[in-house]
Amino acid sequence: MAVILTAALVSARVPQPVQLVLNGMTLGNTYVVTGTTTDGTTWSIPGGTGTSDGTQLVLTDNRAAFNTPVTYQAIVAGAAYTSSPITIPFSGYSALQSLDGTLLASVTIASTAIPRQGGTRVAVFRVAGRRAPATRVDLSVTDSWSWAMYADGSNAPLVKAILDTGTPAVLRSVLGLADLPPVLLLQPTGWSSQLVSPIALLRLYQIDAIEIEDPQPMTPLSAFTWDDFDTAMAAYDWTWYASFESGTTGWSVGGGSTVPTLANPASGGYSGVAYAWLTAQAAGATYWLAESPGQACSVGTVWSASAYVKGVAGRTAYIQINWTGGGTSAGAAATLTGSWQEVTVTAAAPAGTTAAKVAVIGGASGTLVGDTLGIDAISSGARSSAPVATFDDAFATLAWDQFDTQDWSLI
Repeated sequence: MAVILTAALVSARVPQPVQLVLNGMTLGNTYVVTGTTTDGTTWSIPGGTGTSDGTQLVLTDNRAAFNTPVTYQAIVAGAAYTSSPITIPFSGYSALQSLDGTLLASVTIASTAIPRQGGTRVAVFRVAGRRAPATRVDLSVTDSWSWAMYADGSNAPLVKAILDTGTPAVLRSVLGLADLPPVLLLQPTGWSSQLVSPIALLRLYQIDAIEIEDPQPMTPLSAFTWDDFDTAMAAYDWTWYASFESGTTGWSVGGGSTVPTLANPASGGYSGVAYAWLTAQAAGATYWLAESPGQACSVGTVWSASAYVKGVAGRTAYIQINWTGGGTSAGAAATLTGSWQEVTVTAAAPAGTTAAKVAVIGGASGTLVGDTLGIDAISSGARSSAPVATFDDAFATLAWDQFDTQDWSLI
């Protein structure tokens, strides 16, 4: 089936939006749909970049230039397809609208000079022994400006409503209005206004803005605020699964011909002050601290566990997941240094699993009677609920190194 792109005016709104229909794509085809005017100005269409699911693609363009032929183009799997030209009628010269097109105000550009300010992103390094600096450059920034716009009657409060949203806006114009591009995506950064004619309700706005590009919804961006961070992290639990501040209830010991002893020192822990303290009672044998009954876990769940351990330098320790359906998954053994260090394990629950139990084990090699193993700050849970936290909680309860080692791919 041939790829066909059609464009048609729809609805009774003024100005009318354009409905675009793209037929003929096959499953997996990549596509990019744009609008263009006769002077070469091009703008993106919301939802117009993606990969086809093999069905008809229907888009709406509410940003097109006024009173001039507009042609739409679709690049599908590297080949170009165009629509017949279409003209969007509008009685004014310019309009400021919200990004989604629900708010639109007819405006008149009052700044005859239409000043613009650009800039570069450059870092300058004054290197000792060199007269000329070393520089690190990147792409130049988009233009910013401060323009005056008239809005009268019902349009004046609409301009205010658009600015009050705090979100990006679109400035649409007729082709040939000074050297203005007919379509500008912008982010208002500030504004002031004054009433010029109380009778006509003519208000003069001075709007500061920076031009932006239109990110597709599937495009990941790195820009965020701390409020965004807190919101993303609010559902997670940053508390340790076991930190032994209130004792060792729910944990048992084992290993060797003689069971190791378990103590709960009240100072010197990795997290907080208290921790679990094992003392080996058999030489050349593993000894461990294990939980019971564990946490509910279904087959196939990716489970992660970690703990901080310290013991006799040169001995080894590791963490292990004991599956109730049988079998174990052990993490890599760490060679102890006498200071706190982390041991970790991640594995998928095997067939028959109904619960996961974590155990921290002192290795058999070289173990002597009286060897000790400190255990603290145990984490255990499904990978999707690995311990991450709100920003405020993170730094009240955790050390910087623990924060740095978390898996932030879940954000």
